[in-house]
Amino acid sequence: MSGNAGGVGQDVRSVLRLSFLEAVNGCSKEIKYEYFVREPMPGGRKGQFQKVRKSKTTKIDVPPGVDNGVTIRVPGKGAEGQANYPPGDLHIQLDVAEDPYFKRSGLDVSVDIPMTLSQAILGGSVDVLTLDGMISMKVPAGTQPDSLLSLKNKGIRDYNNKYRRGNQFVRLKLKIPTKLTPKQMDIIKEFDAAATSTASAADSSSAEAKAGSGAEDCKETFNVQSAWKRLREFLGTDKAAAGEAKEGAAAEAAKSKAKAASS
Repeated sequence: MSGNAGGVGQDVRSVLRLSFLEAVNGCSKEIKYEYFVREPMPGGRKGQFQKVRKSKTTKIDVPPGVDNGVTIRVPGKGAEGQANYPPGDLHIQLDVAEDPYFKRSGLDVSVDIPMTLSQAILGGSVDVLTLDGMISMKVPAGTQPDSLLSLKNKGIRDYNNKYRRGNQFVRLKLKIPTKLTPKQMDIIKEFDAAATSTASAADSSSAEAKAGSGAEDCKETFNVQSAWKRLREFLGTDKAAAGEAKEGAAAEAAKSKAKAASS
C-alpha cells in the first residue's frame, strides 16, 4: 500500500491471476483484496490511532490482449480517505499463466501442428486452432519439416489499440510413422529408388549441358568431391601427399643422373 498526500486514502496494490485465454480475450473478474487504514482508537485520547485491517471486493473488466506484468489502475477503489477526502486507487498487477498450446511473443502466437509424410510431399490441409476457433490451413506440396507458415491477423489484439492485431505462426512438424506394413515399406522403397534415379538423370543432363556450352563446373558448395578436396587441403593431407610425390620425383631423377654418369 503506497501513501498519498494529505488525507487522501492510500493506494492499494494487489495481484490478479489469469489464464492465457482470459488475458488475450478479455474478461470480467471479481477481486478481493485487503489493506490497512488508520482509525482513532476507541475511547482513546485525541490523536491516538490504531491500524485496522479491512477488505473489499471489486469487479473489474480486463481488456483483451493484456500480458503478464501489466498493471491495471482502478480509480477510487483503494483505502478510504480521512473525512472529506477521496479514497485512493487500486493497482492490480496481472499474473498470466502460460498456455500449453499457444506460445506468445508480444502480439504474435505460435503453435506446432503435425503433418503426415503424404501431406508434406503431395500437399493438403491441416486443422489449426486459432484464438478465433478452428480453421483449415493449406499445406503446399513439397513442404519441408519445421516449415513456418503464417496466418495474418490471427494473433493477439493490442489492448492499447483495438485496431491492431498480431499474427499466428504455424510450425509444421513431420510425423514419421513408426510401424509400416510390408506393402507400405515396398512403396517407400520404390519411391526412393525412383527419386534417386530421377536425381541422377537430372545431374547427368545438367553436366552434359554445361560441358556442351563450355560453362563452368557446378559451384563447389554443392560438389561433394570439391568439398572433400578442400577438407583434405585444410587438414594437410594433400599437402603431405604433394610433398611425398615431390621427394619421390627428386629421388628418381638422382638415380637416372647417376646411371647416365656411370655409363
